[in-house]
Amino acid sequence: MSAVSRFGHVGLAALAFLLLMYTCAPAANAATVFSVSGPNTSDALSTTILIQSSHLGFGVEFTTATNYSNVSFSVTLADTLGVPSTVGLEVFLTSQIGPGTTSSSEIASATPTVNVVNGGTSAPYNLSQVDILSLPFLPAGTYYLTFDATSVSDGSPKIVESLDAQRIVATLPGVTVDPTLDTGGPASYLPASGFGHLDGVSSWFAMTGDPASVPEPSTLLISLSGIAVVVGASRRKGLNRKG
Repeated sequence: MSAVSRFGHVGLAALAFLLLMYTCAPAANAATVFSVSGPNTSDALSTTILIQSSHLGFGVEFTTATNYSNVSFSVTLADTLGVPSTVGLEVFLTSQIGPGTTSSSEIASATPTVNVVNGGTSAPYNLSQVDILSLPFLPAGTYYLTFDATSVSDGSPKIVESLDAQRIVATLPGVTVDPTLDTGGPASYLPASGFGHLDGVSSWFAMTGDPASVPEPSTLLISLSGIAVVVGASRRKGLNRKG
């Protein structure tokens, strides 16, 4: 069997898949899509304790105008009692929040267990930026990342916050972020809770990812048509040789 004939047997579907993987491939190395931080000083830093029994919930709303692949989210925690701690979390990424929200709005979820280092008892604290959720692809849109603590072992872990006047927010073009979501009485499904906004402070969240391009429908159609012509010609040549 000739090389041309073998190529014809690859089939249109396989080549279309390869084309799609190529056109959706990352355009650059992983980038910080957004990050919220601030000075690690006693007059600028604030913390809120993560207590399993009270189930305080926190979150960030963000909008992207670009598709991203290899997406990862993190939050910064600290234990200011001078001992390390371990925290179990439940994390949700949804397209809406508030009463009436169901799992149909869920993009991804996770239940990570994270370790928080001994942060010390005074600023500057040793902070723990921990990864809490990852997913392979996230299209452009508006999303809500929310989490609360489901278990706490040892210590007194806290979410790190900055006073709004001193917070540092960095975003890529086309990205907006509101890191002030919180709720004091989460529903059984956390995204369905009545979220409000922290008063004067912002939580330290971050998102990283690779900007990813998705081909325009017309471009994809032209490319697939070209593949169809190549595969068809290859198959005809193979049949002629067999004849």
